[in-house]
Amino acid sequence: MPTYPSPSSVPGPGLNLIESQVLGVAAASVTFSAIPQTYKSLVIKGTARGDAVALAVALGIKINGVALSGANYQYSNWGPGGYWTGGGKSISGSGYNVWNLTTATAPADVWTQFTGEIVGYASTSHQKTFEGRTTDFRDPGTLWPIISSMIYHSNDAVTSIVIEPSSGSIIAGSQFDLYGVS
Repeated sequence: MPTYPSPSSVPGPGLNLIESQVLGVAAASVTFSAIPQTYKSLVIKGTARGDAVALAVALGIKINGVALSGANYQYSNWGPGGYWTGGGKSISGSGYNVWNLTTATAPADVWTQFTGEIVGYASTSHQKTFEGRTTDFRDPGTLWPIISSMIYHSNDAVTSIVIEPSSGSIIAGSQFDLYGVS
């Protein structure tokens, strides 16, 4: 299991820990709910690994419990393979590829590191955009840095976030931290 700095040691002016979750057992998803509406932005940071036996697994987010469909979300990504877009299409019907998740096919000591931000999450006057970055060990010998963007087609304030893989579970020891930026 990787070592990950305690939330209080992560530098950044105005970065306030809302919640930290370290999985004690494997889980199909991680949920942040009752998100306070008092910050300018939300930042999600973490390190995780999945148990799926697959070359690549998407790690996606679902906002406010809204179903994953093209009418509700769109995403695009850039990585070593170039630019690709989901155009509102889900990965395996389960999640949007805002991050990638290191899988059981990678060496046991290799984990995904990720971060993402939703600016203006509490506003009710505009649709919400998400920007994410991932460092993923895709297959033996291949490191994949990935930049992603997603839009949630709703003016609703973000009050909950579910993080879920497109296949398998997130293993024990994975850590997810939610911050508010003041």
